[in-house]
Amino acid sequence: MLRLLNDQSLPEKIIFPQQTHSINIIKISNGQENLSDCVGIWTENLDLKLGIKTADCAAVSFFEGSRIGIVHAGWRGLVGGIIEQVLENFPGKFPRKIFDNEIRKMIVVF
Repeated sequence: MLRLLNDQSLPEKIIFPQQTHSINIIKISNGQENLSDCVGIWTENLDLKLGIKTADCAAVSFFEGSRIGIVHAGWRGLVGGIIEQVLENFPGKFPRKIFDNEIRKMIVVF
C-alpha cells in the first residue's frame, strides 16, 4: 500500500548530494559540508538524515554498525567503481578479492 507523506511527517532536514556523474563520496560530519561535486554521502552520525534522488539510476544504501551511506549509482558510476569507492569508507568492507574466504557483515540495499 502506498502512503503519501505530508510535510509534517518528513524529517526537518535531509542531506542530499549534488549528484554529479563522478565517483566522489563525501563524509558528512555536521551537515555543512560542500556537496557540489559528489554522487554519494556517508556518515557516522546516525542522527543525520541522508537522501538521494534518482530517475533511471539506482539508489544504493549501505549500513554497517554505526555507519550509513547512500549513492546515486548510474552506469558511469558503476563502471567507474562507485560501489568500491563507498566500501573504502567502511571498515568491515567486503573483501577486495572475490575468492577471499573472509566474509563481513554488511547490508547493501538496491
